[in-house]
Amino acid sequence: MPPQRKCYLKKDIVALEEIFQGKWVPRGDPCRYSNYQRDGNVIRYNMTCKFGDEDKVSLVAAEYNGDNANSAILQAGASGTTLSRRVGSCKRSSFP
Repeated sequence: MPPQRKCYLKKDIVALEEIFQGKWVPRGDPCRYSNYQRDGNVIRYNMTCKFGDEDKVSLVAAEYNGDNANSAILQAGASGTTLSRRVGSCKRSSFP
């Protein structure tokens, strides 16, 4: 995928943590989150997403290091990774 730029404000980060902890689900989100664990700068959780009549479970791990974050998603023998880095400050969130 091509690089994307998103603006995450402090409130967005707090909301993401609560979603990953399973405390609430955004309206229309086909995914649910469980088994959240935090160990230092690493978080792990399960993500269960509904595709048609099927639930697909993925294991997610993310490591935060200052202005960078790396994550891996494993699901049924397939895997994907993301690399994120902070490129500057922003004033408006990219999220509703």
